[in-house]
Amino acid sequence: LFLIYKEAINNIVKHAHATFVYIRLRADNDSLELIVKDNGQHKEHKKQVTGSGIINMRMRAVKIHAQFEITDQDGFQIRVFKKNKNWHKFPKQFIPWNN
Repeated sequence: LFLIYKEAINNIVKHAHATFVYIRLRADNDSLELIVKDNGQHKEHKKQVTGSGIINMRMRAVKIHAQFEITDQDGFQIRVFKKNKNWHKFPKQFIPWNN
């Protein structure tokens, strides 16, 4: 998920000419959602959609069994969504403190 976020920000910096970036990471008991949206002008949109950055983001979403969506109205947006019960629970050996 972090690498998808990183690539999205990289694409905005390189291609968007944006003045505003909206980032949302939402997690609840049974889902996780990442949205990265800008207000830029993507003149090279066709090249971006087929470029390695978008392909890599799609591939990474598939690897974590998440949905990956791209929207290009009023800027450019990527959305990664994963539905999974109890995704946030880690095995106890990974928690460095006791509650």
